This record gives sequence, C-alpha cells and structure tokens, in this order.
Amino acid sequence: MIPLLAILFFITASLAGISLVLSLLIFREKILTIASGILVGVVLLTSFTYLSTSLFILSPLLILCITLLAAAYIVFAYIKQKTWIKFKSLDIHNAGLIVLIVLMTLSALITPKILFLDSDTGALETSTINAYGDLGFHLANITNLAYSSTIPPNSPISAGNRLTYPFFSNFFSAILLIAGASFSQSVVWPALIFIPTTLILFYYLVFSLTNNSKAALIALPLFALSGGTFGWVRILDYLNVPHESFIQTIANFPLNFTGHSDDPLSFFLVNPIVSLLIPQRSFMFGMSIAFVLILLLALSNSHPKRKHILILAGLLAGLLPLWHAHTVIALIPAIIGLFILKPNKNWLHFFITAFLVGLPGILYFLTSEASSSAFPHIQLGWMAHDENIFIFWLKNTGLLIPVTIYSLLIPGPKHLKAIASAGLVLFIASNIWLFAAWEWDNTKILVYWVLFSLPLVSYTAIKLWVKGNYIIKGLVVSLVLFHLLSGSIDVFRLALPQISSWEEWSADNIAMANYIQTHTERSDTIIMAPYHNSPTALSGRSAYLGFPGHVWTHGGSHFEREEAIEKFYNGEIKELPLHQPQYVIVGPVERSNYPNLQIQPEWDPVTTMGKYELYRL
Repeated sequence: MIPLLAILFFITASLAGISLVLSLLIFREKILTIASGILVGVVLLTSFTYLSTSLFILSPLLILCITLLAAAYIVFAYIKQKTWIKFKSLDIHNAGLIVLIVLMTLSALITPKILFLDSDTGALETSTINAYGDLGFHLANITNLAYSSTIPPNSPISAGNRLTYPFFSNFFSAILLIAGASFSQSVVWPALIFIPTTLILFYYLVFSLTNNSKAALIALPLFALSGGTFGWVRILDYLNVPHESFIQTIANFPLNFTGHSDDPLSFFLVNPIVSLLIPQRSFMFGMSIAFVLILLLALSNSHPKRKHILILAGLLAGLLPLWHAHTVIALIPAIIGLFILKPNKNWLHFFITAFLVGLPGILYFLTSEASSSAFPHIQLGWMAHDENIFIFWLKNTGLLIPVTIYSLLIPGPKHLKAIASAGLVLFIASNIWLFAAWEWDNTKILVYWVLFSLPLVSYTAIKLWVKGNYIIKGLVVSLVLFHLLSGSIDVFRLALPQISSWEEWSADNIAMANYIQTHTERSDTIIMAPYHNSPTALSGRSAYLGFPGHVWTHGGSHFEREEAIEKFYNGEIKELPLHQPQYVIVGPVERSNYPNLQIQPEWDPVTTMGKYELYRL
C-alpha cells in the first residue's frame, strides 16, 4: 500500500521550505533554491512537529494537521509573495543540473540497498555492511520516537536513561513511519533525497565561494570519493584470485578500500558516502545545514534582506545540536573566521537567534549522563599511535595537507583562506584531542577539515591549470585522479547489483516486534541479550540494555547491566539493578550467549513467534 500521508508530508515540507527561501529571494539560481529549500522545510517542519508532541501524541491526525498548516503557508506564499513568479525569474546553472542528475542516479542505485524486505524470506536485509550495526540503533530510535515518544526522549538501548544522541533525523523517519511508511521506506527515503542534496549543496557552496564551476567540479568528487588515499593498494593481492572477474573481486572484497574503524593497515579517514552519510544518517542533515549556513552567512553582507537571512541562519544554527552535534563543533571556527573577515552589527541577529533557539538543546546534552565524554580528551596524533605520523597522514590523505598549506601561502581570496584556516584548526585539534569516547569518532570532525580545505584547494588547482604548461596540467589531472581512486572503487561497488546482503531482522524477529508494539504499554521495558538487531529494536520499546558498543560510544555505561543480564538469564538473580523490565525475550541469541539459561517459574509465557519467546515478568 502506498503511504500517501508520508509522501504528502515529505513533499509539503519541501515545498514550504522552497517557498520560504523564495519569499526572501535568498539565491538567484533554481537548483540551489530547491536544494536549500527542501532542507529548510524538512528541518523546520520536523522540529515543529516534535514541539507539537509535547501537547499531542504523534499520530496520523497530528501529522495531517501539520501538513495542512504547511500547505496553507505554501498557498499564502504563492498568492501574496509571488513565489512562482520569483522562481521563474531565477537562472539555472547547467553544470549544476548535470551534477544533480548524476547524484540522483547514484543515490537511486545505492540507497535502496540500505534496508529492504526480502520477498522470499520476509526478512529485512541490508547490502551496506557499514550500516549493518548502525541500523539496529537507528531503528530502535525511530520506533521509540514513533511509538513511545516522550519529551525529553528516553534511551531505547538503556532503559531509564535519557537519549543522548541528536535525534531529529530519526524523528523525521518516525514521522514517516507513523504516516504509513514501512521500516525500509522510513530509512531509505531520507537517504534517497538528502545524500544527493548534501552533495549538490557542497557543489554550490564551492561554486559560490570560488565563482568558478570548474573548481566546484573538482571539489565535489574530491569530497564524495575521498578517504584512505592509498587504500587501493590492498586490491593488488586479490587480482589473481582464480575464477573471479575484476568486477566480482571488487564486489566481494571483504574490506572498504578507503578504510574503516579497525583497519589493519591504519586507513581510518573513511569515505564520507560509504561510512558517514549512509550509516550515520544525522550526517546527511548536519552537513546540509552546515553548507546552507555558510552560504547564508557569506551572502548576508551583500543581500538587501540580510537581517532576515541572518535570522534564518541563526534558526538553523540553533536547531543544529538536535540534528548533528559534531557539526556544531566543526562550524565554530568557520563562523568565527567569516565574522572576523567582515564584522558588522547585523551579525547580532544571527548570534542572538542561534543562542535563544539553541540553548535548550545545548543544556539538554550538557546535563545528560554522556556530557563528560563530550568534552575533549588529549590523545596526540589521533589514531596514528606508534606509526610515523607523517606516513600515517600521507597514506590517509595523500597530498591534501601540503597542497592546502601551499594554497594558504600563495595569493588567493581571503574568504577561501578563512574557511580553509578553520579546517586546519579542526585538523590540529583532532590531532590533539578526542571529541568522543571512541577515538574513531574524530572522523566526524576531520571530515569537515577536508570539506573546508577543498574550496581553496580546488581554486588553486584551477589557477595552476590556467597558468600552467602541459606538464603542470598533466600533474593536476593525475593528482586529482589519484586521490579519487580508492573512494571511486568503494562507491562503485556499492552501486553494483550483485553486491552481497546481510540479514538484519528475520520474519520471526519482525513478527515478535510487531506483537510487542501492539500488546505492551509505551513505558514497558524489554530485557534480552545485548545485541543491536533484536526484536526490541523494531518494537518501539526500550531495551534494558541494547548493543553495549552503542551505549559506550554515546557516553553511557553498560558494564553493570551487561553483567546483570547474564546472571538473570542463568537464574542467579531475580531482580535487576538500575531499572526493572516488564518483559523478557528468549531467542536464538539468548540461547547461544547463555548456555545455562533457565526459564524461571515466575516468567509468565505471553507468545511465541518462531524461535522467539516472550515472557511477562
């Protein structure tokens, strides 16, 4: 069945945002107006919907009412603010249109593989191994926000504690889920739209900053296909595998060429599409907001409606902590740099709005149990450890560092140097401090170093191309292609139709989740073995303890609960510390993890779904 309400909400939010951007006539180009408008609309309407749940339960009726309010604004803007006439007057950048078509095609090939229903087995599966572990956490958040929504939200993987993860991206999916979308649709649709939106916004950011489409055409692939510059060397050992074509070798390769969090060859600066935008979800919105913010702030000095633009920028900045926290940290030096470049009193509109809107979100995170892990901890050299730091960064980033430094030293636009300098600050900071409990999470800061460096680097590349001889031009092309090799392989194989898939939730698992969702109370807690893709993750109920790695990386403690779960299933204790669950699941993982598992007489059998049993405590 087609989820009409979910589609209507998505489209209406997008059109409302486009109408707002058009009413201020912020940009003079159609594609940039559409891309930024879609982002603004979804961000504002999702935020407004969440505020509405403080008064009303998230339901199809509430979503319909909010959709109608947004539709009323679209009609008002069309009639009173002449948005359609303004849109027709905008230019269209032909290169941008071609880039958008390529990005949408790539997204259509990749994003449906994030989560899909196997028609033969009835299982939910994924073909993106980087998303395999993250999907359990995100679906637990999505269903918990959809079916057990509270303000502030509870943690779905550590019952009794507050959720300490920026949750608005998952709340957007929760809206789609309540509006009739399936599990896979609620995850795939945002990725299908916002991955290309993020990338096209970066293209236009570089284009606007450099006033050069060729520079933007260099910067975009250098970002989208970046990561582990020398990671391609590992394929050399697999080229002679018998009975496999080159394409089969690529499709079945066991590792990402651009690296991953425990790469044996220390390739840790991963590809942003494969390892950030797809599995981590919030990055799609965090990056998009960051690009629009920089565009608005850079534009505000010369725009006739600068005050309105700065207020909109402040609104987006204030909401950002609830969409993606690391982007807030990454934007601080860039905003400071832009302010120092052209300071004026109009910036007060931005700072005051950002402070007033953002204060509740910042206080929410600072007063959580995870606040201590959010403060920087010293670790020199990031993940280089005992490896030579120069070799470490050379193999991870190629010549990006020396080319950036060279570009900063030669004559060039001040605003490009200001943003690149902000990126350099992030790079240095990330080599001194850890910004999360898990050291690999510094990639969420380092990726912005890459992003902020690329406008200046691409500008320099074009400058060398124009003024250089054939040798210099050949060198520029060779270096660009060399830096794209590892990322191109990873993204290419993700688009292949014959890529492998992994089961996330079996049909029995899904059936048990549906039963729990419809037959238990919103406040009920479930105890099961602590793993990421349990029935609880799809049920909308909080787990006594979910996957411990997710609890730890978000700043929580899992050791006491993890130890108690084993004792509970083995019959050694009957009461659990910290929080008391109402139901217990016994399934394949519980039987495997706890060979001495004992069904206690006081456990009241509720239902059985295949290999899964549910008991009331």
